[in-house]
Amino acid sequence: MNMLALDTPDQDYWTNFYSDSKFSKEFHIPSQFSAFCLSEMRASEIKRVVEIGCGNGRDTLLFLQHGLSVIATDKSDAAVRSVQEKFGSHNNLRTFTFDVASVDSIACQDHEQPLAIYARFVLHALTNEQIKRFFNFCSGSTRKGDKVFVEYRTCHDKDRQKEFAGHFRNFLDPSHIEDLSQQYKFALCYQTIGTGLAKFRDDDAHVARQVFTKES
Repeated sequence: MNMLALDTPDQDYWTNFYSDSKFSKEFHIPSQFSAFCLSEMRASEIKRVVEIGCGNGRDTLLFLQHGLSVIATDKSDAAVRSVQEKFGSHNNLRTFTFDVASVDSIACQDHEQPLAIYARFVLHALTNEQIKRFFNFCSGSTRKGDKVFVEYRTCHDKDRQKEFAGHFRNFLDPSHIEDLSQQYKFALCYQTIGTGLAKFRDDDAHVARQVFTKES
């Protein structure tokens, strides 16, 4: 199944979302996905993380607290400012505002330590063309053996209850994402699909978790 052809997302939605103090300033416990990824990163001796779509920073803080160096990014300047204000005292944090779909790479190959790119609930916020640009960014920012961790809503989530309605979602086929990743020299090394992985209130999303390794 191919991904749905959808319109360009509303560029103002996330800026407005994270400008609301309810989401940008309150502390939230880290996601289940970040705890899973942290365990996997430590097993792979990964100490550097580029976080795409850092949001209110709840996962950023988990990585920082466990000694990882984090480059936290978001296309919402409000989100990035909030993360910097809350966690800027951590010497192992850098923050940037940019849209991953419009950047070819980020300078993070300056030493030999393994790198992870982390993107929770990002892919389904991108159009089909932007997802290609995401993998192009990942390819340009990594070297052989580095990993990409993603979690996103699948095509089976389209008609399920949503806690936050009214914004763009691209419900994705995991097999298509795997095929696309291979075009950018990534190999799928872990996958699980289903519900119970990203539940928030009555929104029990049907998601895919995938981990990719850069092959060359």
